Amino acid sequence: MTEPSGDDAIAERVAEQAASKPPAVEQLIAIWSRVLETTPIAADSNFFDLGGDSFLAMTMLLEIERETGITVPFTAIYDAPTVELLAAFIGKQAPKFSPLVCLKSGGDAPPVFIVHGIGGTVMELTKLGALIDYAGAVYALQAKGLDGLDAPLSKVDDMAAYYLAAIREVQPHGPYHLAGYSFGGLVALEMGRRLKTSGLQVGLLVLIDSYAHPRTWPLQTRLAVRRRRLLHRISVLAQNPSREARSYAQLAIAQFKRRLRRQGDSRSSVTSWLGDHTLALTPALRLVRAAGEMAVGNYMPARYPGELTFLRAECPDRAFPTHPGPVWKPLAEAMTVHTVKGDHFSMVDEHVACIAGRLSLCLKQALAERAGAVQRGAPNLVSRAVENVSC
Repeated sequence: MTEPSGDDAIAERVAEQAASKPPAVEQLIAIWSRVLETTPIAADSNFFDLGGDSFLAMTMLLEIERETGITVPFTAIYDAPTVELLAAFIGKQAPKFSPLVCLKSGGDAPPVFIVHGIGGTVMELTKLGALIDYAGAVYALQAKGLDGLDAPLSKVDDMAAYYLAAIREVQPHGPYHLAGYSFGGLVALEMGRRLKTSGLQVGLLVLIDSYAHPRTWPLQTRLAVRRRRLLHRISVLAQNPSREARSYAQLAIAQFKRRLRRQGDSRSSVTSWLGDHTLALTPALRLVRAAGEMAVGNYMPARYPGELTFLRAECPDRAFPTHPGPVWKPLAEAMTVHTVKGDHFSMVDEHVACIAGRLSLCLKQALAERAGAVQRGAPNLVSRAVENVSC
């Protein structure tokens, strides 16, 4: 018996789901109550206002699939963030996938586009988008393949081209304001480089705690990171009781053996750098995540003919350099670094107001430069006002 083709498999899945009964509002309320651990939940309650995050969204969608047999794409939570909207969404044909998610509407100022992290979703960017004080719209860019129908992109170059095509439909002309969180900074960098190469104007390019694969770093930086990680392990072993120390050592040895077994596989080497992720993911999210890891491993940043702004976590991840300068300054004409509160993950969560404040100031600076109110290269608004940002 021959296996169905990709298109046939999708058609079969659509037919199976069409035969399934869409969940009623009451059934969705019961699922939301279990997942969010709160009650009562009204039909017009917003998932994000109820404390929903990426993990809870995945759990909720998996629960819907378990109870109804209907696979709901992760992107549905942006199109239908309330119970009643989600019930209607599931009951009709899903809209065509778009990488653009509007986090905040705006006026006539050029919009700002923020690229997703390694997982492909933009859930962690929703708080950031809502807090940015800017006259223009704020969009997030989510990865192709999250709907479970299209194959995800596994090259930064392809992602940049795909996202630029979507952006140009919303904003045909520059200046373009780009940002990217973590892995997304690499994509934003490539997008900015392509725009500049094409003769288009880039107003602001912000990397939010973003680093390419360590193999692209200067040797001295790589050695410094390895030394810091080694000292941390020694410190943990010295502080823990002997039994816990043995367990820690056994875990470290097991991880080292896994890295040796995967040596030579670029996708696996990236996973070992980023760490193993054991969260329950939908099949589509697993594919997108794997494609992102492959993209990191294969990307070699090229020089950007402009100025970079880097938002650095106050508590750097042990897998990252303590300062971005040695990595990024050789690849840009100029670079400004701002330190924000938190670590790589909390900076876009509990400390997100700090990032939003810095981005707001940077965007206002870009608008002022465009209007000619501030000379580019002069002491900028950000430098003078940064102490007033709540961190």
